[in-house]
Amino acid sequence: MQLVKGKVAIVTGSGRGIGRATAELLAEHGARVVVNDLKEDVAEEAASAIRQKGGEALVVAGSITDPKFPDHLAKTTVDKLGGLDIIINNAGYTHDGVIHKMSDEQWAAMLDVHLTGPFRLLRAASLYWREWAKSEIADGKQIMRKVINVSSTSGVAGNAGQVNYAAGKMGIVGVTKTLAREWGRLNVNVNAVAYGFIETRLTAAKDVASKAKAEVDGQQVELGIPEEIRKQAKAMIPLGRAGTPEEAAGPVLFLEVRRGTSPWAIWRAASEDGVNFTFEPAAAVLEPAADEDGRVGAPAVLRTAAGYSLYFAYGDGAGCRRHPCRPSPVLARRCTHGAVCRSRRAQPLDG
Repeated sequence: MQLVKGKVAIVTGSGRGIGRATAELLAEHGARVVVNDLKEDVAEEAASAIRQKGGEALVVAGSITDPKFPDHLAKTTVDKLGGLDIIINNAGYTHDGVIHKMSDEQWAAMLDVHLTGPFRLLRAASLYWREWAKSEIADGKQIMRKVINVSSTSGVAGNAGQVNYAAGKMGIVGVTKTLAREWGRLNVNVNAVAYGFIETRLTAAKDVASKAKAEVDGQQVELGIPEEIRKQAKAMIPLGRAGTPEEAAGPVLFLEVRRGTSPWAIWRAASEDGVNFTFEPAAAVLEPAADEDGRVGAPAVLRTAAGYSLYFAYGDGAGCRRHPCRPSPVLARRCTHGAVCRSRRAQPLDG
C-alpha cells in the first residue's frame, strides 16, 4: 500500500544520507519528490535512483542558506508539480569546535543552515498554504499538509564541541512548536524528529571523512568525528551500533501518515539506541487517562546511560479491554487491531 500516493514532498539535503533515504522511502510510497542538494549532479544521481524504481522526482539544486533560494524552491515545486503537501527540512552539516576556539562564522553557519534556511522555506510555503487552506475550509474540505523538521539529540540534550550545532537543532524545535500552534487551524501538522548516532558522512571516522570534505558557501568544512568518540557512542547504544539512514527515514514517513496526530502536537523521535525510535507527545489529541488517584497521565522520563532522555507514556502493560496486548512495563503500545492500550495509567498517544 502506498501511504503518501500523489503527495508532493520537498526534502532538502536529499542527495545523500538521511535525506536521500527519506526521499526514496517517500517515492516508494507514491510521493512525487523534490530532491535538493548543493550539487546538481549529486541531486540528479539520487533522483535517477528514484526514477529507476518507478518513482517521480524533480531536481532543484541550491543552498538553503541562500536568502533567495527557499522562495525559488517553493515556487518551482508548485509551478512544475502543481502543489506542495510535505516539507522535510533535512539539509544540514556540522562545523564542530569547543566554544573558546569557535569563530563567529562557525556559529552563524550552523544557525543559517539549521534554523534560518528552514524558516525561510516555511515562510515561502505559507504564502501558498494559507490561501489554499482558506479556500478548502470554505468548501468544507479538510486537506492535511505536513512539515517535519529534523533536529538532533545534540540539540535536545546538548553535546560537547557542538554549541553551534546544538543551538540550531534546539532552535528548530522551537520553530516546530510555534508553527504547530499557528498552523493547526490551517490543517497543517508540524513535527520534529531528533536523531542520535546515524551512520552518514557527518558521523564517519575522521580519517575517512577527511578524504571528502564538504564545500559549503565557498569554504571547506571538515566532516566526521574521531574514531575513539565513535566507539564510545556505540558502547552506550544497547544494540551496539549506530542507526542507518534507512532506519532514520521511518519516523518521517510515520509522522506524514499518522491520522490521529494533533495539528498542534510535536513528536520527538530519538534514536539513542541506534535503531528503535520512541516518541514524546507534547500535546495529545485525546484526554489522557487518569490513574487510580485521579491524576492525569503525563510523559515519563527515563535517563539513559548515554545521558539522553527517552520519553514514554505511563502504562502498566495490562492491555486494553478488547484485545490482549503484549505487556510492556512503561510504554503504552498499540494493539494489533489498531486501538491504543489504555490501562489504568496509560496515556493515549493518538486517536
